[in-house]
Amino acid sequence: MLWSGLFSLVANGQILWFLTKQKFSIAGGALSHVGLAIMLIGVLFSSGYSKVVSLNRSGFAISNKVEQFTKDDNKENKENLPLWLGQGAQMQDYLVTYKGRKIELRGKPGYFNRKDFDIIEGDFHAVALKDIEKEGQSIAKKGDTLTVEPENNYYELEFKNAEGKIVSLFPRWQMNPKMGTAISPDVKHAWDHDIYTYVSLDPRLAAEAGSEKQWSQTVNATVSIGDTLFLNDFVAVLMDVTRVTNVENVVLGPNDAAVRANFNVLGKNFQQFQLAPTFIIKDRMVAMPAFESEETGIKIKFTAINPQTQEFSFSYNTTQQDLIIIKAIEKPYINLVWVGSILIFIGLFVSTFRRTEKMIA
Repeated sequence: MLWSGLFSLVANGQILWFLTKQKFSIAGGALSHVGLAIMLIGVLFSSGYSKVVSLNRSGFAISNKVEQFTKDDNKENKENLPLWLGQGAQMQDYLVTYKGRKIELRGKPGYFNRKDFDIIEGDFHAVALKDIEKEGQSIAKKGDTLTVEPENNYYELEFKNAEGKIVSLFPRWQMNPKMGTAISPDVKHAWDHDIYTYVSLDPRLAAEAGSEKQWSQTVNATVSIGDTLFLNDFVAVLMDVTRVTNVENVVLGPNDAAVRANFNVLGKNFQQFQLAPTFIIKDRMVAMPAFESEETGIKIKFTAINPQTQEFSFSYNTTQQDLIIIKAIEKPYINLVWVGSILIFIGLFVSTFRRTEKMIA
């Protein structure tokens, strides 16, 4: 078929060149045939030489029990890449980072953090949990109700090359109670290839609807500044404890006080995260709001201060880190398919125009 496509391209290219020199309006048929040949070559290259680029080198087996992943010598375990929230993984020439779940707001351009909204079950609305801004423009105020498409889940994947250029993709996972799960890829374009990337598995959405996070038993720890805690495969160092005057959702009076502990959390590949639990005294009562980090799967509370020993007490729980599984397929020279399609339609337009012109004459 490749030789057929090349022969058709050369033969019809010569005819196109000859007819164009005579009169372009009679070259429509040859132009369409050239487009068909180019499209055929593009289909052959993109199908015959496509390859999976999301190779799993993390050492993490997605499943050792499900046949979908274990059959054919663990083929799907090897070709699907696990991505943890906020942690990059190398994929061919790119560092790919999962940035979080997104949703669309009806009538608003772009994508928005799902965690910033409270989705109303069984409805097409969500309540903003904070003031929402995008590119300096106010989208919604805290407490506003907006229209959403709750069955559409988007995932922001950041592709960063060696030169530091960043491109973000937003593949979609759609949950439909009647028709099941529909997976839609997003595409990174290059002049000589396209990379089709889709989320092959989202463990949270694949779990039973409405299920809550499963947290570990509470662990208590007392540390001083500079001490280390080992939390959920991360190393957390207490950097400092400082007094703060502004606390989210809390109005502090002149006789109230709040202090914040700042942990620097170190992960693999030298990635860093922050934990900042707060200890509040308001109206002579103590509040210990939990600080939850989705990137690390850690929930921590600031529970006590000992001014004599300069020690600080915390309680924490851990859970499975936010994880998705992606698969990416590189299709070389697929742009030839689109170039060929465009030439076919141009050729048809030229032929139709010539025929119409003759009929009118």
